[in-house]
Amino acid sequence: MDYRNKYDGLLENIKQYSSGAVAFSGGVDSTLLCKAAVDALGDKAMAFTVFSPFIPDREKQLSKKMAETIGIAHTVINLEAMDQIVLNNPVDRCYHCKRSVFSRITADAQLAGMEYIFDGSNVDDLKDYRPGMKALEELSVRSPLRDSGLTKDDIRGISKMLGLE
Repeated sequence: MDYRNKYDGLLENIKQYSSGAVAFSGGVDSTLLCKAAVDALGDKAMAFTVFSPFIPDREKQLSKKMAETIGIAHTVINLEAMDQIVLNNPVDRCYHCKRSVFSRITADAQLAGMEYIFDGSNVDDLKDYRPGMKALEELSVRSPLRDSGLTKDDIRGISKMLGLE
């Protein structure tokens, strides 16, 4: 597998944007996306991590550490409560959760001067039922990993090549 060419393609994809705010969970997908955003956009890239009652403390610490390691500016957004619709646990709860979380990221990113919002969706995500994808589309969130044709295996391979945890 030629992961270098795939990564270069991702960088070219991201370079078309003037600035980008990455929705950063600290997972493998968003970690690679943060690294690529910094490599492609420099200081015109930022990471935004949303902490809600659903996120364990260890994940909070991991996202802070990873953002520092990658060298991306990192903003933490604390959501103290979730929308009642999400708490009612309907079948489309992911739609309502994504809508709430990404609306907040969008507002904070715009205040920081970021024009575009990026999420870590990849090609494999298109195979599953993911009601949250509709919310991302409605909010004009960009998915550079998916748009670059990257699968989960590609993301793991590129991350290993780059020495990312």
